[in-house]
Amino acid sequence: MLLSVLIILIEIGPVLSKLILNVGPYDVALAKEELLQMANAEQEMRMEKETLIEKHKLIAQRKKDVSEELVEKITELQQQQIDKDLKKWENGEQGTTKKESLDEVLARAKGQYEYKKDNVL
Repeated sequence: MLLSVLIILIEIGPVLSKLILNVGPYDVALAKEELLQMANAEQEMRMEKETLIEKHKLIAQRKKDVSEELVEKITELQQQQIDKDLKKWENGEQGTTKKESLDEVLARAKGQYEYKKDNVL
């Protein structure tokens, strides 16, 4: 029994001494080194996250620019086609008749070129 108690005291001796004694210069230096490493790792993670956010912002802006340009070009082409249809209506050319009213021509054009949000990026 005495031998078991002696072995247990020898094993837990360093832990007890660490708990009882005050913080020394080695402990302070070790803690400082660990804190500096953690701060550097945190700073790296923050920079990577900011870089990723900026990258996503640039991608979103480029998609928006391309989408706006596409909408402008499509709008221009649609306007040209509508102008052609109206000229045909004025001249009574094929595809339209004088009996067809202007409202019907415009309604057909509107139905043909209906704006859908799904079609734009």
